[in-house]
Order: sequence, then C-alpha cells, then structure tokens
Amino acid sequence: MSAERFLFPASVALTLIYTLGSLWIGVRRIDDTDRLERRIESARLYRNTLGDFQRVISSATTRVWRFHVTGNEVDRALAQQRLSDATDDVMRLADLEQHSLSESALRFGSDTAQASLQAVRRIIQHPVQGDDQLEATETLKRNRDHANAVIDLIDQDIESVKPLLSRHRTLIRSLLVYGQLVMIGLLALIFLTQQAEKRLRSESGKEQLRYTTLLSEIPEPIHIEDPSGAVVYWNAGAEKLFGIPAEQMIGRNADSVLDLGFGDDEQASGRLQHYDRAKHWNGEVWAKNAAGKSIHLERRRTRVMDGRQCHGVVVLDLDLAERKRLQAVDRRRQRLESLGTLASGIAHDLNNVLTPILMSSKMLARHDPKINQDALIDTITQGASRAAGLIDQLLTFARGGEGQHVDLDLAGVLHDTETILRRTLKPSIRLCLEVADAMPMIHGDETEISQVVMNLAINARDAMTDGGTLAIRTSVQEFSKERLFSFTPLPPGRYVRIEVSDTGHGIAPENRERIFEPFFSTKERGQGTGLGLSTSLGIIKSHRGAVEVKSVPGEGTTIAVLLPAR
Repeated sequence: MSAERFLFPASVALTLIYTLGSLWIGVRRIDDTDRLERRIESARLYRNTLGDFQRVISSATTRVWRFHVTGNEVDRALAQQRLSDATDDVMRLADLEQHSLSESALRFGSDTAQASLQAVRRIIQHPVQGDDQLEATETLKRNRDHANAVIDLIDQDIESVKPLLSRHRTLIRSLLVYGQLVMIGLLALIFLTQQAEKRLRSESGKEQLRYTTLLSEIPEPIHIEDPSGAVVYWNAGAEKLFGIPAEQMIGRNADSVLDLGFGDDEQASGRLQHYDRAKHWNGEVWAKNAAGKSIHLERRRTRVMDGRQCHGVVVLDLDLAERKRLQAVDRRRQRLESLGTLASGIAHDLNNVLTPILMSSKMLARHDPKINQDALIDTITQGASRAAGLIDQLLTFARGGEGQHVDLDLAGVLHDTETILRRTLKPSIRLCLEVADAMPMIHGDETEISQVVMNLAINARDAMTDGGTLAIRTSVQEFSKERLFSFTPLPPGRYVRIEVSDTGHGIAPENRERIFEPFFSTKERGQGTGLGLSTSLGIIKSHRGAVEVKSVPGEGTTIAVLLPAR
C-alpha cells in the first residue's frame, strides 16, 4: 500500500514536469509549423487556381477559333461558358492575393487575368484578322508565358519551405516519441501495483482497435453515435459520401449536421418517432453533404442495447442514386447481351407491319378504278412509319436510351394501329375496336404505345388458331388508394385502361406468371422469340404504367394496360 501511495503522485509529478518542458518547446515550433503549412497551402491553392484559369482560357480560345472556322454556334456558346468559368477563377485569384502568404503568388495579379479575359472577348468580337485580333492574340501568349513563370516561382517557393517544415515536424515528433517513452516508463511503475486492472484495459484496447480496423475497411458509409447522439466514429465511406472529414464530425450530432429529413408527407412525423425509439430502423431519408447538395439515402440504424440501456447507435447509409446508377449499368449490360436475339423479335414485328404494305402495293398495281388508291397509299405510309419506328426502337434498345415522350391522343394511335392490324388478321378473326368518348391524353411515345398494342394483338391472334374475336377497348379508371397489379403497384390517380382480349385457348395457370419473362414462349420453335411481351412490359414500366392479366383456359385471355392520364 505504501508503494501505491507514492508511485502514483510521483508519476503525476514527473509527467507534469515533462509536459511543461515539452509544451514550452513544442508551442514555439507548432506556431512556426502552422505558419509554414499555411504558406504552402496558400501557395498551392493560388497555383492550382492559376492553372485552372489558364486551362479554361486555353479552352475558350480554342472554341472561339473553331467558331470562326466552322460558324458553329455551339462552339461560341461553349466559349462564353468558359469565359464565365474563367471570371470565377479571376475572382478567386483576387481573393487569394489578399490573403496569400506567398510573395511569388502576387507576381501574376488578377489584373493580368482580366486582360486575358478581355483578349478572348476581342477575338470573339473580331472574327476577321486585324490589329485588334493580333493584339489580343499577343496578349494571350504573353500572359500565358507569364503565368507559367509564376507557377514555376510558386513551385520553387514551396520546395524551399519544405526542408524547414520537415525539421519542425521532426522536432515535434521527437517530443511526442520521448513523451510516449516517458509515459510507458511511468505506466510500467503503476502497472506493478495495478497489474490486474491494466491487463483488462489492454485487452479492451486491443478489441476496440480490432473492431475499428474492421469498420475502417468497410467501403460503405458507417458511423457510430453515443447514446446522446454525438458521433464517436466516422469511417472513410462516410467521409467520401458526405464530404465531411472525421475530425469535423466527432462529437457532433450527425442528424443535425446533415440536416436529416424524412419527407414532407403525412407519415413523416410517425417515421421520425419510430426512428428515435426502434432498436432496428430501416427506411429512406434525405441528407445534405458538405456542399449543401441533397442526397437520397437508404438508412439502416441499429441501437446497441444492454437490457433497457442504450450504449450507442450504429448507422449505415447507402446512396440510392449510386445504387440506381449501378442497376442501370446492369440493365445496359443485359440489354446488349440480348440485342442479337431482340433483332429477330423486331424482325417478327416488322413482318407484321410490312404485310399490309405489300398487299396494298399489289392492289395498287392492278390499276382497278374501283380501288380507293388514296386509302391504300395512306396504309403504305402509315406502315412505313411504323416500320421506321420499330427500327428506331431497336437502335434505342442498343443505346440504352428512352423514346421521346409527348402528349398523345390515344384514340388516334389506336385507330392507326387498327388499320395496320386488320391486314394481318385471317378472315376467321373479327377485330373490334371500342374507344371511349372524351378520352384524356397520355404522356408517352407513340411508336412504343403502338408497338405494345401490336404485340398484344398479335399474341391474341396467334392464340385463336380456329378464329374468334379480337377486341381492343379503352376506358378511364381512377384509384383513391394504391393498387397492386400483376407486376407493379400504382399510386392513387386517374389512368387510361387499354384492354386487348381474345377468345382463344387461354393461358395455363403454371405459365401465367412467366409470360413476361424474356425468351419465355409457349409457341412452337420458329414462331416467336419470347421477347414481345417482355419488351412490352419494359415499355409500360417506362411510362409509369402497369399490366393486368386475366385468362381462363379454353375461353380466352384479357391483358389490360394502365397508363397515367394527363
């Protein structure tokens, strides 16, 4: 007990003596180090800004000359944009000149930068070579050489300061190392009297270090909060996502710093209360990064409990925008893999479109005065337009883009499709088109909508090998709450409903959930690729619509397409 009584005060006294001595030396060197670091940082910032300015000016000049040669207004617009960017750089240069600690950085000057801007503007205003243009070109060349020389001076200034900064850092590091050695010695003395306690602390420290190392290796954004909500750990993934370094987040409330939001709907308040109380919480939130940009996140929050006591909170954030981008890349890859097969499916649709064109051409060749030649020519024109549209869809599929969506009169689209469709049907199949009065407009791509109706109608035709009735009907439906259809939930609202029904053999129950799968087909080999319905489903989803399938084996099938009304 006597040793314990004196060892601890002695260790405190020795630590205090060493701390005061180190503080006296270290404070002087830390101030010098801070000054040198700020000098280097300001010089680098000025150098980088000057370099950016020179690159923007060079790009603007190139665009101006290209505009004078080609006359392309895009180049002129881009040059003006570059000048706007360069103006921002000039403002930054002027600000940096007032606060810069590097004398070499002041040798260029924002006035010189303004002269470069004016030179580019004169070149834009004087496309014909003359004195103004020659003077502007010479000014740009002179200022460019001047900027390069200033950048070299800044680099020399930085290199000259580095050795002195290194010596200061070495001294400070040495003080820290010696301090650690002293502390190790003092702790060794205390360890003699408190061996058991130190052993437990050592094991606890190792566990904490191991878990911290594991968390730091995880690329996903993770942070840990204490029971009060203050951040105690902020990994590299969180730094990358939000642009806020760990040292700025430790000890602060992450939800406040990130301006966390739960939406502005009626359920937001309930989600917030559940968020604070739940042991496990998973949902979508909105946060702001260091630049103030809003980020849509999926947050997974777990409270670490010991009985009823909370010891902390572990939070995982996933960037939904990045996830959607990766999903789009996957869809693009799958689209390209199936492009060759899709071409044959489009060829099948093209054959359906070309059939009435060929028939109309043959009828025109008869020169029969009883034939309505204008109607036949109109049929050929419409069919050719549909064929061109199908080819465009193939190209759109290959590029991974979307068609052009405009406000459409669905009645006109269906009547045009009916004209082409009638010439692909056997005499034993009766086509019935019923369009409701005062149909609202929809927002979509005419070729894609026509392709969907054609695909559904052709499948209905093929299901009626012995003839029957193919009916296309439209109506308007309005939902007061969310409705779940075969493949997609639809939010409340008003929708246009397009039904394509047949009196064929129907769809077997075991096949009903698979008919929209790519490459799935119940037709004989050579009669279909299995891509018509899967392509149609993709088009419907891109129009924010849904599909409903009803079928009775032996009686027929009705497939309804629901699209948002304008």
